[in-house]
Amino acid sequence: MCTSSYTLYNRLPGALRLPHAEPTKWTNGRRGSNKKILDKRKLRIKWQTTRSPQDKAIFNKATHELKLLLNDLKQQAVQSYLKSLTGNDATEYSLWKATKRINRPQTHIPPLRTAAGGWAKSDTQKAHVLAEHFAHVFQPYDSEIPDVEEREILHPQEAPSRLEAPAKKFKITKVRDAIKHMRTKKAPGYDHITGRILKELPEVGLRAITLIFNSVMRTGYFPAQWKVSQIITILKPGKPADEVTSYRPISLLPILSKLSEKLFLTKFQPLLHEQRTISDHQFGFRQKHATIEQVHRVTNAVTEALENHKYFTAAFLDISQAFDKVWHEGLICKLRPLFPASTHKLLRSYLEHRYFQIKYRQAYSPLHPVLPGVSQRSVLGPLLYLMYAADLRTMDDSTTATFADDTVVLTAHENPAIASHRLQLHLREIQLWPKMAYESK
Repeated sequence: MCTSSYTLYNRLPGALRLPHAEPTKWTNGRRGSNKKILDKRKLRIKWQTTRSPQDKAIFNKATHELKLLLNDLKQQAVQSYLKSLTGNDATEYSLWKATKRINRPQTHIPPLRTAAGGWAKSDTQKAHVLAEHFAHVFQPYDSEIPDVEEREILHPQEAPSRLEAPAKKFKITKVRDAIKHMRTKKAPGYDHITGRILKELPEVGLRAITLIFNSVMRTGYFPAQWKVSQIITILKPGKPADEVTSYRPISLLPILSKLSEKLFLTKFQPLLHEQRTISDHQFGFRQKHATIEQVHRVTNAVTEALENHKYFTAAFLDISQAFDKVWHEGLICKLRPLFPASTHKLLRSYLEHRYFQIKYRQAYSPLHPVLPGVSQRSVLGPLLYLMYAADLRTMDDSTTATFADDTVVLTAHENPAIASHRLQLHLREIQLWPKMAYESK
């Protein structure tokens, strides 16, 4: 047996690693196991050198004693943790959860391959490797037009905007109602402020939060502390666990940021409905536009074409890293004619100077800037993406159906060659869409 006490300690369920009772006995036990491990290694080397039966017997005895000692350490950890449990919500009634974690099979966590070809083994090394990977992902695409032309396109966003009446202030009753409907089990951001904390705030705390939200609306400045996202990673199904590209980022934003976005959305939505900014074929992140309704819409188009004895062609498209590659300056340019000056200023402040850090178990990476992209886990992020992609090219003789970044193009005709030709024309329009969007500015 060559398992060290440190390795066994890290294989224990998370709740059992920090016992709350008998710390001296636990520490002394670990020190004793470390000494036993060193002695066992020396005896193994001696036996492998001499091949003496007596040395082998001594080595086997040391191995057996070490195994018993490690089992005792594990039992001490379990007993110490069970003694710390209570019957109230201080430990979230965790006896059942602790039992579930103990019986759960422990999954192997392999090291990550670095860009230089080495291996990241510790949690800190893995956090840094993942952070470097996503820092490369959160980079804008290279521009396909000259810099002079790009500056001319973006110049109108610097022109003065029309004046408008001051936005109405949020009332404390509206803030209280928004907090009341928050989910308390949502994971917090880097500041560790949870929904339960907000729900238990006194009246003076609610007034302070309401004052901050009204100040943000009045000044058009989104606080920098709310623009730091903590990213945890989840392994994609069927992907190799040692590759950084196999992990999907999940952004954890501060609860106050999500609450403010939810309130600001109530100010933006009337303008969007009035101007019909979002296309009718878009069913993602919209009220009364469920996924199943878009499926029914596509199915109805297919059924109608087949009933009329037409040939049917379709292309299913998925934009790679759609939310992570949204061009901030281009999005700001598109938002300018849609919103008044104060709202446009706030949205620009919301997009600029955002940062992220990777959290891997108990290790954290340094902060890295987020140059493009909108957070899919935020409240405003998905809506901003819909506005960014609202001018997706459509054609009269084809059907377009989108759900967020997933797109399907449908064409039908009595002649299969014509149906296929129409589909190719529409796909070409979508391929040239970014450049045509530039030229239309």
